[in-house]
Amino acid sequence: MGMTFYIDGGCPFCRWGSRLFQRALGLQRQSDIRFSSTDPAMHRLMREKNSWILRTSSGELHFGFAAITYAVAYSPRTWLRWFAPLMRLRPVQRIGQAIYELITISRPLLSKLVPASA
Repeated sequence: MGMTFYIDGGCPFCRWGSRLFQRALGLQRQSDIRFSSTDPAMHRLMREKNSWILRTSSGELHFGFAAITYAVAYSPRTWLRWFAPLMRLRPVQRIGQAIYELITISRPLLSKLVPASA
Protein backbone atom coordinates (compact mmCIF):
# COMPACT_ATOMS: atom_id res chain seq x y z
CA MET A 1 0.00 0.00 0.00
CA GLY A 2 1.71 3.17 -1.16
CA MET A 3 0.55 6.69 -0.39
CA THR A 4 1.85 10.08 -1.34
CA PHE A 5 1.25 13.12 0.82
CA TYR A 6 1.32 16.44 -1.03
CA ILE A 7 2.06 19.36 1.27
CA ASP A 8 2.94 23.04 1.05
CA GLY A 9 6.74 22.91 0.89
CA GLY A 10 6.96 26.58 1.80
CA CYS A 11 5.35 25.94 5.18
CA PRO A 12 7.81 24.88 7.93
CA PHE A 13 4.96 23.56 10.09
CA CYS A 14 3.66 21.46 7.18
CA ARG A 15 7.09 19.93 6.54
CA TRP A 16 7.68 19.22 10.23
CA GLY A 17 4.13 18.01 10.91
CA SER A 18 3.95 15.67 7.92
CA ARG A 19 7.23 13.98 8.85
CA LEU A 20 6.06 13.64 12.47
CA PHE A 21 2.72 12.21 11.30
CA GLN A 22 4.48 9.78 8.95
CA ARG A 23 6.76 8.53 11.76
CA ALA A 24 3.96 8.35 14.35
CA LEU A 25 1.92 6.10 12.07
CA GLY A 26 4.96 4.07 11.01
CA LEU A 27 4.41 4.98 7.37
CA GLN A 28 7.99 5.80 6.38
CA ARG A 29 8.21 2.79 4.06
CA GLN A 30 4.64 2.98 2.75
CA SER A 31 4.44 6.70 2.03
CA ASP A 32 6.22 9.54 0.38
CA ILE A 33 5.99 13.24 1.17
CA ARG A 34 6.15 15.60 -1.80
CA PHE A 35 5.84 19.33 -2.15
CA SER A 36 2.72 20.21 -4.12
CA SER A 37 4.75 22.73 -6.13
CA THR A 38 6.42 19.78 -7.94
CA ASP A 39 3.09 18.81 -9.52
CA PRO A 40 1.02 21.69 -10.97
CA ALA A 41 -2.26 19.74 -10.85
CA MET A 42 -1.77 18.76 -7.19
CA HIS A 43 -0.65 22.29 -6.31
CA ARG A 44 -3.79 23.78 -7.91
CA LEU A 45 -5.99 21.24 -6.12
CA MET A 46 -4.24 21.83 -2.79
CA ARG A 47 -4.85 25.57 -3.10
CA GLU A 48 -8.46 25.02 -4.19
CA LYS A 49 -9.23 22.69 -1.26
CA ASN A 50 -6.93 24.55 1.19
CA SER A 51 -5.73 21.14 2.33
CA TRP A 52 -2.91 18.70 2.10
CA ILE A 53 -3.60 15.81 -0.25
CA LEU A 54 -3.16 12.10 0.25
CA ARG A 55 -3.02 10.15 -3.00
CA THR A 56 -3.34 6.38 -2.72
CA SER A 57 -1.53 3.90 -4.95
CA SER A 58 -4.79 3.50 -6.90
CA GLY A 59 -5.02 7.26 -7.47
CA GLU A 60 -7.77 8.08 -4.96
CA LEU A 61 -7.44 11.53 -3.38
CA HIS A 62 -8.23 12.36 0.24
CA PHE A 63 -8.16 15.76 1.92
CA GLY A 64 -8.02 17.18 5.44
CA PHE A 65 -9.18 14.99 8.29
CA ALA A 66 -10.41 12.34 5.84
CA ALA A 67 -6.78 11.94 4.70
CA ILE A 68 -5.69 11.48 8.31
CA THR A 69 -8.42 8.88 8.81
CA TYR A 70 -7.34 6.99 5.69
CA ALA A 71 -3.68 6.98 6.76
CA VAL A 72 -4.59 5.71 10.24
CA ALA A 73 -6.65 2.89 8.69
CA TYR A 74 -3.61 1.70 6.73
CA SER A 75 -0.95 2.22 9.37
CA PRO A 76 1.35 -0.76 9.85
CA ARG A 77 0.90 -0.14 13.59
CA THR A 78 -2.12 -2.37 14.01
CA TRP A 79 -3.12 -0.91 17.37
CA LEU A 80 -3.70 2.44 15.63
CA ARG A 81 -6.01 0.92 13.03
CA TRP A 82 -8.62 0.40 15.74
CA PHE A 83 -9.15 4.17 15.77
CA ALA A 84 -10.09 4.38 12.08
CA PRO A 85 -13.73 3.14 12.45
CA LEU A 86 -14.26 5.68 15.24
CA MET A 87 -12.66 8.42 13.14
CA ARG A 88 -15.12 7.64 10.31
CA LEU A 89 -18.16 8.44 12.47
CA ARG A 90 -19.84 11.57 11.16
CA PRO A 91 -19.57 13.57 14.45
CA VAL A 92 -15.87 12.70 14.75
CA GLN A 93 -15.31 13.65 11.09
CA ARG A 94 -16.98 17.02 11.67
CA ILE A 95 -14.95 17.76 14.79
CA GLY A 96 -11.74 16.45 13.22
CA GLN A 97 -12.24 18.57 10.10
CA ALA A 98 -12.96 21.65 12.21
CA ILE A 99 -9.71 21.10 14.13
CA TYR A 100 -7.88 20.50 10.84
CA GLU A 101 -9.22 23.80 9.47
CA LEU A 102 -8.21 25.64 12.66
CA ILE A 103 -4.69 24.28 12.28
CA THR A 104 -4.70 25.26 8.59
CA ILE A 105 -5.44 28.91 9.32
CA SER A 106 -2.88 28.87 12.16
CA ARG A 107 0.00 27.63 9.98
CA PRO A 108 1.91 30.95 9.98
CA LEU A 109 1.95 31.03 13.78
CA LEU A 110 2.64 27.30 14.13
CA SER A 111 5.52 27.58 11.66
CA LYS A 112 7.25 29.96 14.09
CA LEU A 113 7.05 27.31 16.83
CA VAL A 114 8.67 24.38 15.01
CA PRO A 115 12.43 23.73 14.90
CA ALA A 116 14.32 25.99 12.51
CA SER A 117 15.48 22.92 10.53
CA ALA A 118 11.87 21.96 9.68
